[in-house]
Amino acid sequence: MSGALSTKDKEVVYLKRALESVYSRFQTRQEERASDMDAQLIATRTIENLAKRDNELTALKTEVSNLRQLLAANSTAMSENEFKSRIAPPPPPPQGFKSRAIFVRTPEETDASTTLNATGVPPPPPPPPPPPPLPPPLSPWAVPNRKETLTVESKDISQITFHSPPPPPPPPPPPPLSFPSSGSPLSPPPPPPLSLPSSGSALSSPPPPPPPPPLPPPLNASLFQFPPRPPGVPPPPPPSGSAIRIGNKAKATGPRLKPFFWTKINDQNCGATVWEESSNSLDFKLDDLEATFTIDNTPTSHSKAANPTRKQSVTTLLDITRANNIAIMLSRFKMTSLEISQALLRLDDKLSIDDLKAISKQLPSPEEVARMKDFQDVSKLAKADQYLSAIMTIPRLPQRLECMIYRQKLELEIEEIRPDLKTVHDACKELRASARFKLTLRAILTVGNALNGSSFRGGACGFRLEALVKMKETRTAKGTSECPTLLHYVARVLIRTDPSLTLFIDEMPSVESAARISFPTLQQNVQSLLTSLDKVKEEISLLKQIRIPSDNDQFVTIMQPFTLEVAQRVDALNNMAALVETDLRALFSYYGEDLNSPEGPKPDDFFGMICSFSSSLQKAALEIHDRQKKVPALAQGKMSSLTQSSSEEIVKAPHDTSHDLTIPSTEHSASIGRGNLEEAMRSLREGRKRCRPPRSITGANKIFLDGRPELS
Repeated sequence: MSGALSTKDKEVVYLKRALESVYSRFQTRQEERASDMDAQLIATRTIENLAKRDNELTALKTEVSNLRQLLAANSTAMSENEFKSRIAPPPPPPQGFKSRAIFVRTPEETDASTTLNATGVPPPPPPPPPPPPLPPPLSPWAVPNRKETLTVESKDISQITFHSPPPPPPPPPPPPLSFPSSGSPLSPPPPPPLSLPSSGSALSSPPPPPPPPPLPPPLNASLFQFPPRPPGVPPPPPPSGSAIRIGNKAKATGPRLKPFFWTKINDQNCGATVWEESSNSLDFKLDDLEATFTIDNTPTSHSKAANPTRKQSVTTLLDITRANNIAIMLSRFKMTSLEISQALLRLDDKLSIDDLKAISKQLPSPEEVARMKDFQDVSKLAKADQYLSAIMTIPRLPQRLECMIYRQKLELEIEEIRPDLKTVHDACKELRASARFKLTLRAILTVGNALNGSSFRGGACGFRLEALVKMKETRTAKGTSECPTLLHYVARVLIRTDPSLTLFIDEMPSVESAARISFPTLQQNVQSLLTSLDKVKEEISLLKQIRIPSDNDQFVTIMQPFTLEVAQRVDALNNMAALVETDLRALFSYYGEDLNSPEGPKPDDFFGMICSFSSSLQKAALEIHDRQKKVPALAQGKMSSLTQSSSEEIVKAPHDTSHDLTIPSTEHSASIGRGNLEEAMRSLREGRKRCRPPRSITGANKIFLDGRPELS
C-alpha cells in the first residue's frame, strides 16, 4: 500500500512540473507577442524611417543643384576648339571651285599686282574672313615657284595662331574680266599679298590663283597631300617603265642552281665585322659554277624504269614494325632464309641457343601464314616475308625450337646443378659431424641458462640457432671495452676452455659455399629438365604419326637416340636432388628446425647464419685476446709502484690483481693452454687456407659428364 502511495506522489509531482513548464513557455510567448503588437513602438519605428529618408532626399537635392551649377559654368567656358571639335566637317566644295593656296608675296610682286588692278581689272570677291589653320593642300595644277612659298619671319609667325574655322559658304563665281581694246589678252595677275591682321588671330584667304605653271619637283608628302583630281581633267601620264620596275627583283634567266642554305646577315648588322673589312679587289673565277651546281629537273628514263623495281623489292605483307623486327633478327645470321629453314629441319648445331631463342620470338602467326599462301610469287616480297614463307612449312615449329634448345643446354645445366647438389650434401654431413660446433653450442647453452636463471627462459635443453646472431647485439651490464657484448663473453669462455673451439668452421669447409646456393632453385631446375625431357618424347611420338614428313627432316632421327642417352643421367640427377633434400630434412631436424615451416630459415639462410656467427666469434676472440695481453702489462706497472710504498702492499697487490685477471697463471697452463692458444690466435689473425673439394671436371668443356651421383 505504501509503495502505491509513493508511486502516486511521484506521478503528481511529475505532472505539476510538466504543467509549470508548459505554463512558463506559454507565458513567454504571450509576452513576446504582446511586445510585437505594441502600436507605440510601431509608430516610433515608422517615424524614424521616414525621417531618415527625408534626410537622404535633402542630401540628394543638394548634390543635384551643385552638379547643375557646375554644368552651367562648364558650358559657358567652352573653348572654341571644343566647339569646333563638336561641329561636323564642312561639305565638299562645288565641282567648278578651284583649290586655293596661301602665298606670301615679295614687295615687287605686290607693286605689280597693284598696277594691274589700276588698269581696270576688277579684283575677285574676297573669301570669308577666317582662314584655315594650315595652308590648304596644293593642287598639282596650282603650284607656285619656290620663292613664292610661305616664308614669314619668326617674329611674325610667333604672333600668328591658326584655328580651325567653321565651314564658310561657297564663294560666288568671279565676274568676267574686261581687257583693253587692243585685244591682246593680258596674263592673269598674281594673287594679292597675304594680309596679316593686327590681331594676329587668323590669315585672310587670297583670291584665286592664276593658271598653274609646269609641274615642279615633288614636295614632301608628309607636309602636303594632293586632293582628288577635279572631274573632267585627264589623269597625268604614267611613269616610265624603269620607274615601274623599281623595287622588283630581276627575274633570273639562267639555269636553276642548287641553293646553299646559310644564315644571312643583314646590312645593318655587318658593321665592325669581318664582312665589312673584306676587300673586293680579288676577282674570283666562277666559270664552272653553273656546270657544277645546275639542277636538272628532267628525270631520265633510267630512273623512271628503276622506280617500279625499287618499289616492288620492298613490297611486304607484314606490318611495318613486324617487318623491321624480323629484318633486324635476320641481320645476325650469315645465312639465307632457305638455309635457316634447312638448318631447323636438320637440327643443325650452327644455330646456337641464342639464335634459337631469337627465332622463337619471331614465329609466323596464322593470319600471316594465310596471307603468304594467298600470294603467288613470294620472291617479289621483302626478306622478312620470304623468311616467314620459308619456315612456315616446318611442322610444329615452336615445339621443335624448344626441343632443340633443350638438347643444346642440357649438358650445361647438368654441369651446373650437379656440383651444387654435391656441395649442399657435403655441408649437411660436415655440419652434423662437427664436434667443435657442438661444444660451442653447449657452451652457449650453459651461459644462457646461467643468465636466465629461474625465469621461464631458464632451464632450457636447447635453443633455436637464430639466437647465434643475436649475441653480438646483447650488451653486458657494464658494457666496457673489456667485454662489451655477450658474444665477447662466450669467446672468453671458449678461450679459457679450448681456443680451437673458435675455429669450428675449419671442420666444415663446404658450409660457406652452401650458403650461396638456393636449394629450391636447384629443385626447380631439376624438375624443368624432367618436364622438358617428357615433352621431347611426346614430340617424337607426334612427329612419327605424320605420314608425309617434310624433306630433310631429321628430328626423329636425331632426338630419339638423344632421349635414350640422357634419360638415365636426368633420372640420376633427380635422385641426387631427392637425396640432398632428405639430408637437409635430417639436418634441420637434428638442430631443432623445420625445413617445411614458412617461419623457419631456408637452407641457404641456415648455412649463412652459421658462417656469420663463425666470423663474429673469431673477431670477438681476437679482441678479447688483445685486451688480455694489455692487462698484465698494466698490472705489472702498478705492482712496481706499490713496492715502493710499503712491503704489505707488495704482498697484497699480486693477490688482488691475480684475482681480477682473466689470463690464467703458469701453474694452470697445462689445462688452459689445451688446443694451443697461440696457434689458434695466429690462425685467426693470418687466416688458414681451406682446402675445398675439387669439382668433378675441370676445364671449359662440360658435355662429357655422365650425370651419376658420386656421394660417399
